[in-house]
Amino acid sequence: DDVGALCARHSNIIGIHVQGMNTPFRIYLRDSLNSSVSVYGPAPTSLQDTLAGLDGFQSAEGNVYPELMASIAAAGAGGDVA
Repeated sequence: DDVGALCARHSNIIGIHVQGMNTPFRIYLRDSLNSSVSVYGPAPTSLQDTLAGLDGFQSAEGNVYPELMASIAAAGAGGDVA
């Protein structure tokens, strides 16, 4: 409720990165926010988050494996989850 109120009050919020919660919480958050606000999760849950329709993930792994993380993100955005 607090995140939803914050997003409603500040129209310049375009994305939320939820690191510590589980996928069902991120789904609930996505469903409760305006569709213009993207919801991102952590890299370890990126596959299930992508299947659940979340917008992507953010991770420190991209600093070590930038090409791999970019290819995973591109595949998910293109619908190629396999």
